[in-house]
Amino acid sequence: MKKEETRRAYSCDTFLAQGKATKQGQMIFGKNSDRYMGEAANVVYFPPKDYEAGSRLKISQHEIEQVEHTNGLLGLQPHYIWGLEIGVNEYGVSIGNEAEHSFIPPDTDGILGMDLVRLGLERGKTAEEALNVITSLIDQYSEGGVCSPDGPGADYNNTFIIADGKEAWVLETLRNQWVAKRVSDPYYSISNTYWIEDDYDRCSKGIPELAKEYGLPIREGKFNFAKTFALKTTGTDSFCITRRMRAMEIMKRGFGQIDVPYFINMMRDHYEDNEVLKPRYDAANAVYMCLCFHGEPGVDFQTNSSLIVDYQGVDENGKTKFAMWVGLNLPCCSTFFPIFDLDGIPAILNGAGGKYDTEHLWWQLERMKLGIEANYNKYIELWRPYQRYFDGKGSLLAVEVEKQKLGKEERTEKLADLLNEIYEACVNVYSQIEKDLESGAPVEEHRALYLESLKNKYMR
Repeated sequence: MKKEETRRAYSCDTFLAQGKATKQGQMIFGKNSDRYMGEAANVVYFPPKDYEAGSRLKISQHEIEQVEHTNGLLGLQPHYIWGLEIGVNEYGVSIGNEAEHSFIPPDTDGILGMDLVRLGLERGKTAEEALNVITSLIDQYSEGGVCSPDGPGADYNNTFIIADGKEAWVLETLRNQWVAKRVSDPYYSISNTYWIEDDYDRCSKGIPELAKEYGLPIREGKFNFAKTFALKTTGTDSFCITRRMRAMEIMKRGFGQIDVPYFINMMRDHYEDNEVLKPRYDAANAVYMCLCFHGEPGVDFQTNSSLIVDYQGVDENGKTKFAMWVGLNLPCCSTFFPIFDLDGIPAILNGAGGKYDTEHLWWQLERMKLGIEANYNKYIELWRPYQRYFDGKGSLLAVEVEKQKLGKEERTEKLADLLNEIYEACVNVYSQIEKDLESGAPVEEHRALYLESLKNKYMR
């Protein structure tokens, strides 16, 4: 069994609301993707493509058989991984995954969870088809593998939400075993702990045998997946349960009124309405593992990108209609903007690597975020007016595009103009913070030392 220190509190949260829970009665999917500090997220597009029979596909850790046709898709991608953290394809299938931890060590030679996200989107035209794609690959190859640019220590299992506007599935995995549940609840959330107990609709065949192999207890009746396999440690399990229950609480509170702005506010949450944490609470302290997740020493993760898919029924041809909203970097230190076309991605959103550069919006947001976190409660107020402005402008732009029936080139051009405005705002806010710090303004010392180490690592 692997050493405990390899089981860090990896974090991500994926959300789903549907039916009577939402304002329009439609499904909304969203994910906060949490990755290593300084790991830029690129917004990428892969077009539909045909392949010759018998073709092979090289993914992160394997070479597998290619299918004859892949779907077009948009996703958020770490620069060194073949797969995706989150994505949506041309048919409206959206998938997000979470790292999961168990008493049983993960398979280091399986297919990465992020690769499974992309493969499900490329090969599935419905949520159920994507589910079947992923489970078949797990049956054949297992899942797992190294999900860090630094090598071993970041290997884990996965949980997925797979949605298509009509139905959604939750899939929880452990090595080459899995359980799947159709989401009938009006709202649902997954974080980094197993949640499906004995209420699954489908499962793999060897689950009890795997439990027996590792000496885990087998209860009578239908096998309880979560209670048997979930890793229960303060650092990994309990905070994840807290985040999951927080998301469920927020969606319950908004029942019947949930829309995209409501999702955005949830994805920015730091327990602002919780009196227990006041008056000294600082969002940049990640002790409480907020939905908007800030890294700290020993937990070098942060929310680095977000995606919302707002399902809007079907068009006159019976094709699923949906709108996409993307956030880069921390949700509280960023804004959400619309993406109008899978293939309409301005250059400022992709091509970023593992070091700071001046070409990409993610890195400008990252630099500004590092400045804000030197004294979060003070400097976040410099960003708030911009955030409200850009949130509103993005919404108005979406309405304008729909109302005026703008062509794709014009839609992409207007989006690029908005993103350039955001870029300049980041530069302006960072400049103000830098001047204030140079004048001797107070900082949170513990945090400042940590931020300086990050700057030395990937900002210089």
